[in-house]
Amino acid sequence: MVSPGEWLHDIEIRKMVMEDVSAVTAIDCAEDRDPWTENLFRQELQIPISHKLVAGSKSDRGGQIAGFIIFWMVADEVQLHKITVSRQVQRQGVGR
Repeated sequence: MVSPGEWLHDIEIRKMVMEDVSAVTAIDCAEDRDPWTENLFRQELQIPISHKLVAGSKSDRGGQIAGFIIFWMVADEVQLHKITVSRQVQRQGVGR
C-alpha cells in the first residue's frame, strides 16, 4: 500500500472497466450526498460518448482506486458528470 504522501507521484490514470464498478460505487457512496447505484455505473460504461477514468496507485497493482471521473464529450464541449476522490487520499493531488 502506498502512503498518502506518495499518491501524487505514484498515480496512474486508466479507463474504468466493469470490474471497477464495485470499488467506484463504494467511493461514490462514501463521498457523495447523491451517489449513483452500481447499475448506473454499469449503464454509463455502455454509453459511447461517455469517458470514464479511474485513478490509482502504480505500485499497488491490486487495483486500489483512489478516485474517478466521468464526463461526456458532446460536440465541442465537455460535460462533467462526476469527479470523486476517496476521503483517505483527498488533498493529495489525485483529483488533479
